[in-house]
Amino acid sequence: MEIKIGQSFPPTILFVSKLFTVVGLLFLLLIPILGFIILAISTFIWSTSYGFETNKFSGQFREYGRTFGIKWGKWQNLDQFPDMTILTLKEGLTVRSRSNVSLTVVENYYGIYLLTSSHRTKILVNKFKDLEEAKDFITPIALSLKKEVVQYNPAISKRTRMRRGNR
Repeated sequence: MEIKIGQSFPPTILFVSKLFTVVGLLFLLLIPILGFIILAISTFIWSTSYGFETNKFSGQFREYGRTFGIKWGKWQNLDQFPDMTILTLKEGLTVRSRSNVSLTVVENYYGIYLLTSSHRTKILVNKFKDLEEAKDFITPIALSLKKEVVQYNPAISKRTRMRRGNR
């Protein structure tokens, strides 16, 4: 099962790269070397994405990156992650003008994560803008992967407890 989570570049960059793809095609006719370079760079940008993939037969998963249709990522054992949960996550983009005035846009998402038994390590499986969509997605995927849906509750390490006790 493969889940494409998103693009690796922000929407503005993706839009510009698609425009440069058209420009690269035009330059390919006029100045082939320059056209090929522009086309290769712009295609790299809009074809780069990331996601989550499982192999039920081997009991493994990976977070992958994809460029030009080629995926890469380290396969890990699904048994190390017995739990799943929904957490809020924020993604932001800051744009600065020439006068150094910044505009920050922050979007809230609901991420579905695989968790280790201590909840200290989490792996993003998918993200949604709506909590109801996330809840509708987590139930069948948890059944499919044989995982338990739990409340996120990371174990506090001994080192952290000692540090808090010294205050």
